[in-house]
Order: sequence, then C-alpha cells, then structure tokens
Amino acid sequence: SMTPQAMAATWSGAIAASADDGYQSNVGSSLFYSSRVYGLTGEDDAAGYDYQGWFRFTSITIPQGATIDYATMTVRSTSDAFGSGTENSIVYAVDEDDHVAPTNTSTWSTDHGIHTSASVAWDFSVIDNYGTVMNSPNISSVIQEVVCRNGWASGNDIGLHWDENMGNIDRSQGWASWDSSSYTEPQLA
Repeated sequence: SMTPQAMAATWSGAIAASADDGYQSNVGSSLFYSSRVYGLTGEDDAAGYDYQGWFRFTSITIPQGATIDYATMTVRSTSDAFGSGTENSIVYAVDEDDHVAPTNTSTWSTDHGIHTSASVAWDFSVIDNYGTVMNSPNISSVIQEVVCRNGWASGNDIGLHWDENMGNIDRSQGWASWDSSSYTEPQLA
C-alpha cells in the first residue's frame, strides 16, 4: 500500500499595492484609510476611536488543504503610535476563498463580519519610533482555516485583520504601509 506523502510548500510575500493595506476607525462616522503612509491598530480612548488594521496578500501559492506549520506577519513600527505599555491585539483572516481588498467602510464591515473562527492574540509593547521590526506570533491556525476551505485554490488572495483587543485604553501602534517610501511594507511568511 502507498503511504500519502506530506506536501512541502513555502510562501512569502509582501503587500503589493497601495489599496491592499490600510486601517478602519469607527467614531461618529466611520473612517476608512487605504493610502496613508502608515496604519494604526489600537485605541484613542479619549477621542473614542478604535483602529483596526487590514491587509490583502495576493497570489498565495499554497495548495488547497496543505498543512500550515508556521506563518507570521511582519510590520515595521512608525512614530504614529501613542500611549505606552502593552497593547493587546488579535489577528484573524477573512473567511473567503479569494479575498478582495475593501474599498470603503461598508466593504470592510462585510469582511469584518466573516472572520475565521481561528484567531491569534498578539500582545506587545507599543513602539513609538520608525523601522522596528514587529513579528506576529505564529498565525498558522488562521491561515490553515482559509487554505482548508473547499473553494481555496493555489494563487488565491488572503485577507488579514489586525484588531485592537483592549477595553478603553489609550494605546495604539503605528505601522508602515505599502505607501511608505522609507520602510518595508507589511509581509507574510
């Protein structure tokens, strides 16, 4: 009898276009950003803002059903951060076969309503300077849920949401987006 062989595959890539990363903030009227040189994840409690980062990684050449052993998202810090101490955040994927980047608050909200059941807590100390490498914990469970979808195909796109996960704390992390000319855009590996 034949023993099934595990498929070995690796992939790494970066945000490839301005419209593929940004952040959403809700206060009074919702604010949607996809072309700033930075994104934010966290809260500005005094003003009632909360910030959710979003990312679309394209052309993921991982076969449907492949086992994901390790995955991490990497961003570079910016001096747009505020507050100090530990920021609690959480990473989800958008539970779709082939993610299309949001273009406004409405499409972001639709995506936010269909997160994967898997999520990974990412708690870190706020960094208020430019260029510090920030690696997420292992988010393989989040990526695994997407590539195990029946409609997933190698070459599809994955959406990630990096949300604040705090209660009324004045703390937010700035991160360099694709539009930053000085720092590397967000990466997934």
